[in-house]
Amino acid sequence: MLVDALQTLAPSMARLYGEIRRPIARHAPSPDAIDGRDAKQPLWHNMGLWREVSAPTALDHTDWGTRLQAAQHALLDELAAKAELGPDDDVLDCGCGFGDAAMRLLQTHGVRRVTGVDLAPRLLEVGRARARQRGLQGRLALRLASATDLRFAGEARFDVVLALQSAFHFKPRRRFLSEAFRVLTPGGKLVLADMHRQRQHPAGLRAAARRALARHRCGIHRENLYDAATYRRELRAAGFDDIELTSMSAHVFRPFSKVMLLMALDEQGLEPARDELAAAFETIERCPFDELIWARMWDIDEYSLVFARRPPASAGRVRR
Repeated sequence: MLVDALQTLAPSMARLYGEIRRPIARHAPSPDAIDGRDAKQPLWHNMGLWREVSAPTALDHTDWGTRLQAAQHALLDELAAKAELGPDDDVLDCGCGFGDAAMRLLQTHGVRRVTGVDLAPRLLEVGRARARQRGLQGRLALRLASATDLRFAGEARFDVVLALQSAFHFKPRRRFLSEAFRVLTPGGKLVLADMHRQRQHPAGLRAAARRALARHRCGIHRENLYDAATYRRELRAAGFDDIELTSMSAHVFRPFSKVMLLMALDEQGLEPARDELAAAFETIERCPFDELIWARMWDIDEYSLVFARRPPASAGRVRR
């Protein structure tokens, strides 16, 4: 039964997430192949914001890939709205991947220029080719660089620093926050869609070891597992003010858990009975966030929109 399978799904979800995230850096298809890919194979590797997008149901789920892409666009658009992006903004996209978010910022939100950084050369190569196809190469620069070492940018260069579901991968996140502060112009904004831990999840040695392995496979570092209060302290320590952490968990975790279940079934070539799928989706709806697979798999149970601002004058910055 699918409901029973949900209880042991976390390890396979970890493998699946690792499979869609890591090998793509080594075996990315050509730009033409990417542009023509099936909607069930999104290039955006984020969970999406499902507040205005209908999640799959047992009766209506065959187009889950298209819905996922719409939710992923909505997540970026939420960050863009929070940043109040304008035509004069110079944006840094950290963990840019293929450049999908960067190109949407240019084409949909009309910012002046985007610089993307990532540590995967092949993703950047494909992203540059796609930017050329769209005539964006003059306004989009994709660089091989770490979000925790932005020396190429100098000081006070960007109006907005953005990271779309990537900051929890940065080792460590606090170093990224410090670098983001440094490269922002006075009054510049940091806007993140990020995952973190809000509650402790006590478990036996075997479960703890399984979660540690899952985090390692997916590039999630233990030192980034802290709650919202600690997150705010880290932002203040980096020098930021106007700090906000707004939970988006209710519009992210459960809908994407359903998508991940459908993705796993699709990977295995399985077509579940409608009543089984309905029961599985009902289980996901009833399950508290701290019992969903993200908590069981990674010790993560909160998905937040993080906003902070570099003060107009940085004289009061707190240094470590």
